[in-house]
Amino acid sequence: MAQQNLKRRSLLRVTALGAGAAVASGAVGRQQALASYGQVPNLAGKTAIVIGSGFGGAVAAYRLGQAGVQTTVLERGSEGRAGVIATHRGDGINVLSGVGVGGSSLVMGMSMSQPRRSEWDQVYPAELPFDVMDQTYWPRARQNLNATLVPAEIQPAWRATVAEFGKTPVPVPFAKDSVDRNYLAWAAATGNVIVQPLHEVTEIHEISGQDGFEVRCKQINEHGDVLATKTFTCDYLFMAAGTVYTSSLLVTARARGWLPRLRATVGKGFGNNGDFLVVRLKLRKDAGSAQSTPGTVKFYDDNNPFAVAAMAFESAPSWTGKASAHLITSMAPERGEIRFDPVSGTGKVYWPYGVMETKGEKAGRDLATRLWWETEGKKGRLLNGLPNYDRNAGHGFGAANTWHPLGGMVMGQSTDFNGRSLDYNNLYCVDGSLLPGTACLADPPLTITANAERCLDSFIAAHA
Repeated sequence: MAQQNLKRRSLLRVTALGAGAAVASGAVGRQQALASYGQVPNLAGKTAIVIGSGFGGAVAAYRLGQAGVQTTVLERGSEGRAGVIATHRGDGINVLSGVGVGGSSLVMGMSMSQPRRSEWDQVYPAELPFDVMDQTYWPRARQNLNATLVPAEIQPAWRATVAEFGKTPVPVPFAKDSVDRNYLAWAAATGNVIVQPLHEVTEIHEISGQDGFEVRCKQINEHGDVLATKTFTCDYLFMAAGTVYTSSLLVTARARGWLPRLRATVGKGFGNNGDFLVVRLKLRKDAGSAQSTPGTVKFYDDNNPFAVAAMAFESAPSWTGKASAHLITSMAPERGEIRFDPVSGTGKVYWPYGVMETKGEKAGRDLATRLWWETEGKKGRLLNGLPNYDRNAGHGFGAANTWHPLGGMVMGQSTDFNGRSLDYNNLYCVDGSLLPGTACLADPPLTITANAERCLDSFIAAHA
């Protein structure tokens, strides 16, 4: 009944204009991929399962539905309860992610920033050219997610501080239309997609002698009690459970012998996007005591001695308006991995640096300290704007947590450059696990969405 309710409410949300805009935006620059798809000949009668309903999973559901593929989306979280955050306690780092129909789009900080060419070309291979993303896929993702710029008069105190530091404030597009309001609603409108909330996938098996898969899951209630166990089969499997859970399911399937052909690179290349959280205290300028959390203005620190970095305003309301939170990201080189943990029987993040000083942490501390010194300290205001990034403070400061886990099924290592597994032809990844540990000084949602669009274009074109 839950999936029927979602389908009915989703249909009500899709106006003729909205549905038309969705199809039109899907047509940008890809005639060869059957712009609005229709019935794709070689996908007629095929079935797909999408595990996860966040940015990548929602794109996959919509594009598969457009193509006439009978698609089931399995989501471990509930429908209609935004703000649910799951914490994966890894070895050396904690990972936070959204859980619910809409995934991390339900709890994201609204930032839809795009990488710069300078960082993109350092990390991403020629098979993913910046110009293709810049001209087709990032614009399409922005349009479909309804990303807009905040007016210039917003956040004047932070803009003034950035200018005082000698940097250029860079406005960042933001969006808070979670994907249940766009992609998933459009997917339901195709008539080919059903979302199954509160279905937690536990096992993935290859079907002997076939290219399809068997997916086993627990149907749970909102308290985690198991109501039933279910088994689904499909021709195509799209992994979109988020970096940690996609990789965890796959390394577990490899270790258990359920997907024995998966190569050793699966689970490797995990990165934290250079996340470093800092709060500035006792501000002179009023940051506001009643705010939401769009990180809408950032600046770049190209001369950081440890790693190129960026710093964004992530407003955290305080009673006095004299404190502000900021997320620093850097091009830090450190990487971990997601391994099968025999104790828990599932995957676990291993971040081998622990409390060691990584380049990412050094870059974050250096930037936060220089900002304080240039805008407050050297002017004699030693107690104003003091940065706190102590990971032991209990609030996830510094690099204790990451909100932007990436990697584990990195393109060119565990998948091809269109997200298809190098070991199983009908297994695809379309979430942050494809990205090589960094979104290049940007929050990942825009790039995850854009890359999923690109991967689905390739998938549909290959079956035309």
